[in-house]
Amino acid sequence: MAQLRGRPTREEIIAKKRKQRISLGGMRQKLSAKERKGFKRYWFNDTPGRLQEAIDAAYEFVTDQKVAIGDPDLDVGDSVDSRISKVVDRETGMRAYLMEIEEELWQDDRDKAAKEFEKTEKALQLGADHYGQPGLDGRYIPGGGTKISQELR
Repeated sequence: MAQLRGRPTREEIIAKKRKQRISLGGMRQKLSAKERKGFKRYWFNDTPGRLQEAIDAAYEFVTDQKVAIGDPDLDVGDSVDSRISKVVDRETGMRAYLMEIEEELWQDDRDKAAKEFEKTEKALQLGADHYGQPGLDGRYIPGGGTKISQELR
């Protein structure tokens, strides 16, 4: 049907009003949250001590109620206070809280974790224990240390 005098057709109006159809069998991202420029966001479960650990690590609660959480068709109105949260375990009622950290601090944490990983990997190659001593616990270490190889299959 053609447009009359610049107005949209009936089909165009209906299509605009109709929600986008979702697949019931498809994957849905219930806890996705749009990033804020200069920050990294992460969901923390409300287990004993976990939220305090996040606060101590410089994470802050996200309180912006305009943040779009999950797929657009999901209910986001289940936060119990100004902090963005979602129930993640219906049986226990456990909630997860959306928190964010400055990207620079987040990157520092990643760099420290990478250095620790490299240290552990080097110790494994040498056959060293957590004190850096090779083979004192009786394990066998070949002449040139152990080799770790990664094969893509």
